[in-house]
Parts: sequence; C-alpha cells; structure tokens
Amino acid sequence: MNTAQQTGFDFAPKPRNEPWMPADARREAHARSKGRVTQCDRIRALLEARTGQWVPLPEILDLRPRIAMYVTRIYELRILGISEGFRIDNKLERDEATSETHSWYRLLPAARKGE
Repeated sequence: MNTAQQTGFDFAPKPRNEPWMPADARREAHARSKGRVTQCDRIRALLEARTGQWVPLPEILDLRPRIAMYVTRIYELRILGISEGFRIDNKLERDEATSETHSWYRLLPAARKGE
C-alpha cells in the first residue's frame, strides 16, 4: 500500500485545464467574467482617459476602492496590452533634495512593426 492509499491524500499533481496564473490574477479574471469592474479595469480607464500623458502613481493608488498590489495590476495590463495593441510606459524621477523617488505611468498605442 502506498502513502496516498494509506492517508487518502493524492499527492500527484493534477492536470490543469488552463495555463497557470497567480491567484490574484485568477481573482481578477473571475471578477471580469462575472461582469465586475476589476482593479485592472479601473487603472486602464484612468490611463486611457489620459492617453499619452504621464499619470503619477499616487493618483493611481487613490482610485476608490483602493488599488492593491499595483505592480501586479500594471504587469497584468502590460501583458493584456500585447494582444490589445497598447503598452504602458513608466518613468522614475528622483528628488535630490528629499531623496524621494516618484513614479509615473502612461498608456500609449503599441508601435507597429517597422516603426
């Protein structure tokens, strides 16, 4: 009798029907499938409303309800942008007087091949 039979637990990996994605990305996808507005949707709407303009990070974080794990949300939008024809750029500015670093993001149409 093997360990799985003795304990009743199956330790063998189970096949997945969909590609692996982090749990928070699965929650975003699930919410979107239920017709809910996700954190990614809210960030994208803000950036699209100001296409080509730099949006400071505090403005993104102040969206209500609050944005959690903004780095992950931006990453998910960048992956989505590959198929939907946009890209998200960011820049960092360092204030030498206070030693603070400020982040900015903008949404742009993806460059076409050959440009």
